[in-house]
Amino acid sequence: MRAVVQRVFHASIRPRAADSVDEPRSISAGLLIFLGIHRTDQSADLEWMVKKILGLRLFDAEDGSEWKLTVKEAGAEILCISQYTLLAITSKGSKPDFHECMPGAESEPMYEKVLTQLGKLYAPDKIQKGFFGVTTRISCEMNGPVTITLDSPKKNPAPVTTKVAVVEKPATGDAVSSSSSSPKEV
Repeated sequence: MRAVVQRVFHASIRPRAADSVDEPRSISAGLLIFLGIHRTDQSADLEWMVKKILGLRLFDAEDGSEWKLTVKEAGAEILCISQYTLLAITSKGSKPDFHECMPGAESEPMYEKVLTQLGKLYAPDKIQKGFFGVTTRISCEMNGPVTITLDSPKKNPAPVTTKVAVVEKPATGDAVSSSSSSPKEV
């Protein structure tokens, strides 16, 4: 799971379609979060990401000291927008590859769980969500600029397999046969 977290004075999102009946969603001072869900993400990634976002000290204290307050301590708001393009692979060619993204039917429930968990650990009325699967217009006035990229650690990495070649050395004076000098896998 990848999140791009921006500290903002205000932010808003609305569907791009002119005929949309959906009302724009907005926040005042707080965090604008773009969230990309990887095809292998699980609940452990979700829990880690939510705790990390809520624990980041990105706000200044009243005395002016920097990097002192979390979003909760500052009483700030959160606008969290699903954005699969964060996981684009661009290493080959010029067209982004989105194969590492979780498909929409699976990622929408996980996105909703992120929102629910943010609300549960903070305050539901401080959390605004984007429009899932809809082309939108996003506006913000950044405070900083402060932009932090978070990648959840992989909880179940693929096992590493290593092959070790062992060559048996013949005793002094023994003839070396082709079978005894070939490597053996351990």
